[in-house]
Amino acid sequence: MQPVRILALETAVPPHRASRDEVRALAREVFADSLAGNRALDRIFDTSTVDQRWLARPVDWYRRPHGWADRAGAFEQAAPALLEQAAGRALAAAGLSAGDVDHVLCVSTTGFAAPSLDARLIAPLGLRPDVRRTPVFGWGCAGGAIGLARGAELARAAPGRVVLCLVVELCSLAFRLDPDPVNVVGSALFGDAAAAVVLQAGPDAPRIGATAEHTWPDSLDVMGWRIDDAGFGLELRRDLPVFLAARLRPVVERFLARHGRSIEDLDGVVGHPGGPKVLDAVGESLGLADSALDDSRAVLSRFGNASAAGVLMVLRRALDRGARGCHLLLALGPGFTAALDLLEL
Repeated sequence: MQPVRILALETAVPPHRASRDEVRALAREVFADSLAGNRALDRIFDTSTVDQRWLARPVDWYRRPHGWADRAGAFEQAAPALLEQAAGRALAAAGLSAGDVDHVLCVSTTGFAAPSLDARLIAPLGLRPDVRRTPVFGWGCAGGAIGLARGAELARAAPGRVVLCLVVELCSLAFRLDPDPVNVVGSALFGDAAAAVVLQAGPDAPRIGATAEHTWPDSLDVMGWRIDDAGFGLELRRDLPVFLAARLRPVVERFLARHGRSIEDLDGVVGHPGGPKVLDAVGESLGLADSALDDSRAVLSRFGNASAAGVLMVLRRALDRGARGCHLLLALGPGFTAALDLLEL
């Protein structure tokens, strides 16, 4: 199997930064009547480990109720602008122009548009009129890992083809004034971001090797969206960390064994920053050292959980600090699905 090179990886965040205290104050304001004494809310924010995040809209926007029209309009405005930033930086870092791109894969599960986001980027980026496009919706937090795998397959199928893999998630646009506990947890954890990866078949590191997905039977209710008149509503089973701690390791071991590896052979794990309890469960299940997920925890603290973009932000951080060797990129999403990519950094 021919490896695929990561020619460049860049990320972007929207302009509105919000500290933990600012978001806590907003949540306290809109949920106060339903959370006696705010103790539960404070505990959720204190244990989230998210110190700040970036938002698609100013904090005041989230104080008002919004329906589909408002949310869709915000997504259609903010998502292409964020992708344009990330893609422009990635192409420049790869030493390529937009005209060199042969295929665009665009991933998001926090909004959708028709024409799709990739179509809306043709003119602003200067992509060729004959560029192939694949928009994808529904992978959720696993979308960064699965998108990277699908992009690698597209690049591998035609050596020389340049694939631009785009991911954007505007999780904050799903924020609701409904004090359901899952909404409070979501308000403490999620942020907005985009990532762009330029891929091409070739031997040089960093490169993508084997990839896989595993969807557990009877697990559709573990995470996903509930869709109603107000827009997206977060669905997240409370026992997710327990589920992972018990079931993740055999899946990872089988994947690695198929490719002549074991967990002990890995030089590192690039884990999706889903939340402190999720990261603890991944570490426990795989028997990782306490420091193994430091990059993931750092990204969670600085950016929150940016859904599919999050694991690519962790990979960017690992590359920036000079990580080398065989790494497992791991993300989890609706299905309930584990997405696994072997990387040589």
